[in-house]
Amino acid sequence: MGLHRYQVLSRQQKDPLISEEVLAEITLGKGGYGVVVLFSLMRPSMGAAEHQLIMELGGVLQLLDDYQDFELDRQNRVCTAATRRCLELSDISSRLCQLRVNFVDFYGRRQTRRFFAVIYATLWISFLRRRWPRLGTRVRPPHRRGTSPLGVLVVPGDNVVQKAAQRRPARPI
Repeated sequence: MGLHRYQVLSRQQKDPLISEEVLAEITLGKGGYGVVVLFSLMRPSMGAAEHQLIMELGGVLQLLDDYQDFELDRQNRVCTAATRRCLELSDISSRLCQLRVNFVDFYGRRQTRRFFAVIYATLWISFLRRRWPRLGTRVRPPHRRGTSPLGVLVVPGDNVVQKAAQRRPARPI
């Protein structure tokens, strides 16, 4: 129910006058509940402490998604912390570093290390995609697409709003 509530509230992100507080609540709630729903498929008996930890992770991952979708959101006039230029990759990285400590305490160092290795790889890919939005969008024969691990990670997928190959470099606002 929480996820649906925040998905409905996210319509307010089309309002350029949305307050910072409401925008932050929507972002963290939408991301948090989205990841909780996914984790619940594997751990239906998640306790309150784990639920809160996963909510925080989801919120940070939503910020990362907003950072990645900067150009698409800007073109479609969707307000996010990134499109308002209040969010940098270093902000997301700092939040993840703080969150990682809590993950180590809860899940242990080994599982956390594996999990966060993927998240940190995603941070690097986000950095590359923001600076070179068309990276990996070159047309390739169908049998060659995503055949290497790097190709799978670097080639952006399609967005509901716009195909990845149609991304354009940011224009001055």
